[in-house]
Amino acid sequence: MIEIINFNTIQEIWYEEDMWGQLAYAEPVSSMLYLNGFDMNVNDLEYSQPIFYAFFIDSIIAGVNSYHRVSDNQCRSRGLYVYPEYRKMNIGVELLKYAIEENRNEGYDFIWSMPRSTAIPTYKKAGYKITTEIMSHLPTGQKLLYDNCFCRYDY
Repeated sequence: MIEIINFNTIQEIWYEEDMWGQLAYAEPVSSMLYLNGFDMNVNDLEYSQPIFYAFFIDSIIAGVNSYHRVSDNQCRSRGLYVYPEYRKMNIGVELLKYAIEENRNEGYDFIWSMPRSTAIPTYKKAGYKITTEIMSHLPTGQKLLYDNCFCRYDY
């Protein structure tokens, strides 16, 4: 079962070492825009309106994902994470599809993400299209913690 939860509920998972790697702290939103630099206005939580989703199995959170607005016509999927013992059960796909439907009538042209290369099959199963090659650095030159790519789901 998938439910919307608040950041306090997701915070323990959000800071799992396995979720973000060596990164000690990750904000609930990211100011990164799709293939196009950064917009610091996104850091205003009233503007970005982050939503956190959790997939529950027997009242235990098995996986999470978040979505937030990055402009008037796009939002971002960020922080897709499924605990290792619940992987290979399509939980990631279900979380992505659920948020696609929840955000369908919000006026967005597309939802985008920057998944790790290992998560690409999950995003494809949910209907996302891969839009860049796998990268180890952002176009700005910033080194990434993992090999990632950009992808998007068009409404």
